This record gives sequence, structure tokens and C-alpha cells, in this order.
Amino acid sequence: MERSGVRLRLEDSAKWNATDAQDRGRGILLQLLTQITEFLERKEMMSSRVAASNEWRKSRSRRHAESSNNLFEVVLQVCGQRMRRLKRSERDQDELSAQSPRVLVAEAIVQELLVSLMELRMKEKETMVMDEVENVEVMRKLHVHLKRDEEQVRNRVCVGAGDEQQLEELQLMLRTDFLEEVASADSPQKRQQTESAANNEASLQFAWETIDDQKKEIVRLRAENEELKRSTGRSSSLKASLLDDDPAKVIEHLRSQLSSHHDKNLDILQDHIQRLERALQTATATARKKSRGWDGSRSTMDSSRSTEQDDWSSLLSRSAVGTDFSRTQVPRRKCEECRKSAASLLALRSEVKQLRAHAATDEESLVQAEKDRGQLQRENAALSTGLLTAKQKQEELRQMIVDLTQEKHQLQNLSDSEERTSERTICLLKDQLGALEKQKAHQKRKLDELIATYDAECSEKQALMKTYAELEETNMDLSKSATELQAQMTSLKEFAERQKEVINAQDVVVTDLRAQLNSKEQDGKTQATALQKKQAVISNLKAELSELQLRLDKLESEKRKASGENERLLQTLDECKRKNQRLELGIEELKQGKELIVSLQQVERENSALQHSELQQAREQINSMNIQLSSTKTECIKLEQALAEMKEANDTLRQDRDSAEAQHTKEVKQLRDELKAMQQDRTVLEEQVKAQEELQEKLDTMKRTSVGQKEQIGKGSKARYKACQKNSTAYNDDLKKLKLIATQLLLLEKPRARQKKKMKWN
Repeated sequence: MERSGVRLRLEDSAKWNATDAQDRGRGILLQLLTQITEFLERKEMMSSRVAASNEWRKSRSRRHAESSNNLFEVVLQVCGQRMRRLKRSERDQDELSAQSPRVLVAEAIVQELLVSLMELRMKEKETMVMDEVENVEVMRKLHVHLKRDEEQVRNRVCVGAGDEQQLEELQLMLRTDFLEEVASADSPQKRQQTESAANNEASLQFAWETIDDQKKEIVRLRAENEELKRSTGRSSSLKASLLDDDPAKVIEHLRSQLSSHHDKNLDILQDHIQRLERALQTATATARKKSRGWDGSRSTMDSSRSTEQDDWSSLLSRSAVGTDFSRTQVPRRKCEECRKSAASLLALRSEVKQLRAHAATDEESLVQAEKDRGQLQRENAALSTGLLTAKQKQEELRQMIVDLTQEKHQLQNLSDSEERTSERTICLLKDQLGALEKQKAHQKRKLDELIATYDAECSEKQALMKTYAELEETNMDLSKSATELQAQMTSLKEFAERQKEVINAQDVVVTDLRAQLNSKEQDGKTQATALQKKQAVISNLKAELSELQLRLDKLESEKRKASGENERLLQTLDECKRKNQRLELGIEELKQGKELIVSLQQVERENSALQHSELQQAREQINSMNIQLSSTKTECIKLEQALAEMKEANDTLRQDRDSAEAQHTKEVKQLRDELKAMQQDRTVLEEQVKAQEELQEKLDTMKRTSVGQKEQIGKGSKARYKACQKNSTAYNDDLKKLKLIATQLLLLEKPRARQKKKMKWN
């Protein structure tokens, strides 16, 4: 039962792969047939434009016959039939035997076009794949080098600036804008491919058109050459017949010939004028169309004109008519008929001159046509060489196809069971790798966000420490200036007290002197005589009094200055008080910043809650994957119960299945271990965040404490930073392991891809 179940499973997978390959092949063939039909429609349009000038001469029946026998339409019908068959997914090979030979030719043309287009597309895809593989390897190496350079530049920025926040903000801004532009813009390779394809199609179309036009011109020039040869033969035969006859017969023959020629020339001129009028009408009608149709009509008109001129220029050659008439003319016998014939001869001679001028232009056109013919022969030789090279390439391709068929037969000898099991294992490993890479990318984003938040908090902490140190320095400076001002105030107060004592002593002296003056005045009243004697003494005393008054004035001015200085000192004290108030306001702002930090910590807690919800979603995804695994296991059990006939192949397939399940269980265990490790890392990071919050709450107390506590805080932050670095290194090691697993898978897939390519070539 189990063997039969496995066999049916393998047959179903093979059928599914075959149907998928058939659908892709149909899609590719439909694309190629649409491309061929577009090319044929363009070619038919261009050929119809070239032949548009000649269609006005043809009847409706002739046009209908030509349209029914047109090869372009037959090929387009064949392409349409093939596209319908592909859409119906049918093959009507019996219809080919009952078809006409023209349709069979169209079938062969379409088949050759399909083969050539398929070869071109295969070569393009192979070159693109090889180039992309080489580009991927080179880009991996460049990615490693650029990561190293990025780490070096970040270290330099940290050493030079001491802050990495501005760099990260700029990187985020530029990264998002650049990725949006890259996603919206098309790749330059696609543009180059479309432009090159358009140029190639235009060049091919131009080459086909020029070849067809040149072939038509060659046919026309050959016909004109044959007509010219015939006209020269007729003129020579007429000359011989005129010279051999009798004079009287010749005269009668000439007279009859002149009259007939006159009538014929008139008829020919009338027909020529009518044709010119028709040609002018057609030219005005076709001038509104494109230039190619106008050129075709002009070429047909010129060819008709040249043939007509050749027809009646041979009959009206000047030398033949003039010499024969002068030789056969009878002297002294002039009649009215001769006069009329002479006048007609003069008119005919003028017309012959005009016709000779036209013949000269026609000869020049013949020379140009011969030159064009030589150029066309050269081009045909070049085309023949190109065809020979193409045939050589075709033979080489046939040899390659034979070699590839041999390799295909060699590769088909391999066992199908091994290939299918390897494909299944590769698909499973790819799916698991994709899921692991998604999970690891998600965890890496979370780690980067946590590291960014930690760095931002460290930078904010450093900024706060710097501002606190600056404020402490300013406070110390202000306290020093306040102490200096107080010392100056005390010194000034002492100086003022000393000056007051001096002033008081001087006041006492003044009062004593006044008392002495009063006593002396009283004595002077009594002793007038003594006063007269002592006038000199009084004058001296007056001088001393004036000096003392000057000293008093100086002391008063100094007192005023001391009062001004006292006022200035009071103003400085007020300014110091204001500065102290400003410092208190700054301290309050710092407290508000602390509250903002607490709010930011709450936001970070909310972010951690969101991360916890995302982890729960990842767990739910893992549970869904486990449910899918259980469903697949139940389906496998059902198929094994239904397919009991495959007992011989069951042993090998059971071993492969057991190994695959063991690998799957190992990978599931590894995933669970990695999830546990990530959860542990997350818990560690949450503990670190909580510790940081507690540290930030204790910042104010720690700032007031000693420098030793600051050093301990620095050591703790360094230890946490080292722990984060260790976590990041462990995460990078996990990424490297995953990359190694991916490279091993790619190495396993490379021989399989080569085998598939060879099968496609075959």
C-alpha cells in the first residue's frame, strides 16, 4: 500500500510538472507568433504603400485575385490558425495533408521563423542568466566589503563627533527616499533591451523595403533596355528600305509616309498630352499621400513616357527624313503639297529636337540605372556572403543539437526517483529558509530598534551630564563673584567708617575754632588794639580756614562717591539675585526634562508591548505551520494507506522520507531553539531597559553624589553596551550560518539547473 501510494504521488507530481511545462511552452509560442504577426502586418503595410501608385490601373477582379494569392495574408492566416490551436491546446496534424501547396509553403515559413526566433530568445536568456549569476557573486563580495567600510566609517564618526544620532537620522531619510525612487523607476537594462529591439526591427524593415524597391527598379530598367534595343533595330531596317527603292516610289512612299506620320504624330501628341494630364491628376492625388507612393507613380510615368518617346522618335529621326527628302526632291517642281510638307517637316524637326533632348535625359537616367544596378549587384553579393555565414552557423547549431541530444540521452539514464526527491527536499529547504530569513529579518529590525533607542538614551544622558557640569561651573563662578563682591562691600564699609571718624574729628576741630573765634571777637571788642596787632595772625588763620573748607568739600565729594559705589554694589547684588532665579528656572526645566524622559520610557514600554504582540503573532504563525505540517502528515498517511501495491520501491523511499522527516524535525528544533534564544535575548533587553529606566529615575540623586558613583554608572553602561555587542555578534553568527546553508543549497541546485538547461536545449 505504501509503495503504491508513493508511486501515485510521484506520477501526480510528474503530471503536474509536465502540465506546467506545457502551459509555459504554449505561452512562449503565443508570444513568438504574436511577434511574427506584428512583423508581417508591418511588412504588408509597407509593401501596400509601395504598390499604391499602380493600383489605380488595375480592375477590381484583378485586385481580388492578387489579394487572394497574397503570401502575406496566407502566412497571417497560418499564424492565426496556430494561435487558435495553442489556445485550444490541440494539434490537428491531419489537416496538413489536405492543405494547398501555398499554405504548406506558408507553414514552412512560419516554422523557420519560429525556430530562428526561439534560438535568439534562448541565447538571450542564457547570456542573461550567466551574467546575472556572475553579478550576484560580485555583488555578494561587494556587500561584504561595503559592510566593513560602513563599520569603519561609523567608528570614525563616533570617535570624531561623539554622537551617532544625526548620522542615523540622515541615513534613514536618504534610505527611504532612495528606495522609493529605485522601486518606482524602471531598470536601465530593460530600456536598453527595448531600444535595441526597436532599432533592430526598424533596420530589418528598412532593409526589406530597400531590397524590394531595388528589385522592382531592376525589372523596369531591363524592360526599358529591351524596348530601346527593339527601337534601334526598327530604325536601321527603315533606313535600309528607303535607300534601296526607286526614286519615284521613294517620293510617293515619302509623301504617303509624311501624311501618315503627320497624322500619327498628331495622335501621339494628343495621347501624350492626355497622359500628361492624367499623370498630373494622379500626382496631385498621390502628393497628399506618403513619399513612397509618389515615387512609385513617378517611376511608372517616366517609364511610360520613355517608351512612348522611343516608339515615335525612331520614326522621326532627323537625319533619315532630311537626307531622303533632299535626295529625292525634284527641282523646279514645287507644289502646295510640298510647301505644306516642308512646313510640317519644320514643325516635326522642332519636335524631333525636343524628343532628342528627352532621349538625352533618358540616356542619363539609363546610366544612373546601370550604376544603381552595379551597386545592387554588390549588395546582393554581400547578402549572399551573409547567407553563407548564416548557413555555416546553422550547421554548427545542428552539430550542437546533436551533441545536446547525446547528452540528453546520457542524462535520461539517471534515476527519476533521486531527482524528484532532491527537488522536493530543495523546495522544502527553500521554503524553510525563506521563513527563517523573514523571522531573522524581523528580529534584526527589532534588535536595531532597541540598539537605536539605547544609543539615543545614552546620548541624551551624556547631554544631560554635560549641561549639569556646565551649570555647576557657572554656579561656582557666580559664588566666587558673590564672595568677591561681599569682600569689596566690607572693605568699602570699613573705609566709609574711617572717613566718618575723620570727618567727625574735623567737625570737632571746626567747632573748637569757632569757639576760639567767638572768644577772640569778644576779646577783640575789648582789645581793639590787640586785634590790630594780631591782624596778620587772623589773616593766617583765615587762610587755614579756607584750606579746611576745601578739605571739607573734598570729603563731601568722596562721601557722595562712596554712596554711588554703594548703590552700584546694591545693583550688582540685585543682578546676582536675578541670576540665581534664572538658575532655579533652569533647574526646574531640567526637572521637566526628567519628566519627559519618564514619558519616553513609558512609550518604550508600549513599544516593548507591541514587540511582545508581534512575537505572539510569530508564535501563532509557527502554530499554523505546525497545523499545516500535521495536515500534510495526515494526507501522507492517507496516501500510504491507499497505495499498498508499491512494496518494492517503498524501502528506498521510506528511508528518504525518514531522513527528510528527521531533517525537518531537526530544523523545527533548531527554529524552536532560535526562538527561545531570541525570547531570552528579548527578556534580557527588557531587563536592560528596566534597569535603564531605574537609572534615569535615580539620575538626580546620582548627580548630587560623588564622582565615584558616576564612574560606577559609566562602568554599568559599558557592561550593558558590551552585552548588546555580544548579542549582535551572536546574531551575526546566526546570519552567517544561514548564509552557509543557502550557499550549500545553491550548490545543490546548480547541477540540477544545468541538467534542466540541457533538457530545454534538447
